[in-house]
Formats: sequence, C-alpha cells, structure tokens
Amino acid sequence: MSKKVISAFFYLIGFVFSGGGFYKLLVYKNYDGSKYPSLAEDNVNAYVGGDAYNYIINMGFATSLFIFALICVVIASTFVLLDKMDVSSLKSVQGKRNIISSQSDDINLPV
Repeated sequence: MSKKVISAFFYLIGFVFSGGGFYKLLVYKNYDGSKYPSLAEDNVNAYVGGDAYNYIINMGFATSLFIFALICVVIASTFVLLDKMDVSSLKSVQGKRNIISSQSDDINLPV
C-alpha cells in the first residue's frame, strides 16, 4: 500500500468520526415518557431522564470521537510528510549521483 492511500484512509476515518462527534453534540431529542408515551420511543441521544445529564453524556461521547478523529488526522498527516520526504530524498540522491558522475567524467586518470 502506498502512503497516499493510507493517509487518505485515515483522513476519511477522521472525517467520519468528526461527523459522529458533531451528531452527538447537535442532535438531541428527549420526549417525556409520562406525557408523550408514543413519542418516548423516538428519543435521540437520550439515555436518562434529565436533559442536563444527557447533554453531559453526549459531550463525553463527542469529545472522545473528536479526539479519535484528531489522532487519525495526525497519523494521516504523518504519512503525507513521510511520502514528501521520500520523494525529496530520492530527488536529492539522484541529483548527487548526476553530480558525481559528471565530475568523474572530467577527471583524466593515467592509464
């Protein structure tokens, strides 16, 4: 696998987990089961009865998803940098070989 494919994979994973984090933060519905028993099944990101507790729980989930997304982006960026370093080091090695071969042509050794 090339480093570009690996970095694209980790960027994609980071994007997905970042979207999951925003989903946990922004999407919330908690219908009261005693007032609206038919709507209680439609709760989204609601775990306990109180809104504040649910916000705290969702904030913890979102934070963990954002941290995981950040780790994936750091790994992907590392692979991008390693790929750039490999390309630049190959160019510098090839340039040095050309300089050395041109200098050795100029030297006349006695036979």
